[in-house]
Amino acid sequence: MKLREEENRKPQLVGETSRIVIITSGKGGVRKTTTAANIGLSLARLNLSVVAIDTDTGLCNRVNYTAVEVLNGDCHLDQALFRDKRWPSLELLCISKPRSKIPLSFGSKAIIWLVESL
Repeated sequence: MKLREEENRKPQLVGETSRIVIITSGKGGVRKTTTAANIGLSLARLNLSVVAIDTDTGLCNRVNYTAVEVLNGDCHLDQALFRDKRWPSLELLCISKPRSKIPLSFGSKAIIWLVESL
């Protein structure tokens, strides 16, 4: 079965504007992380630059730095991005390590700054 040409095209972005996609649910166990990972990997396979921000701290055991360290000034944003050797255009930023929380003093503006910096 042949794919039609329009189904096999790479998506075209207009200009240098970044796109922000949020996958959220108030209910646990609905495969938010799986969905985000699959969308992120699919976009990276199209050679688009992708940064996934994971707020599930239980999945962030293997990282050295997180968004909390960036916001505290303990490291640069680039140091907190976790990269996969197989997909260099896909990066992960964990919000915080297990058993640590983002201080309430950061507020929502800090997260907005972080996303805009990416």
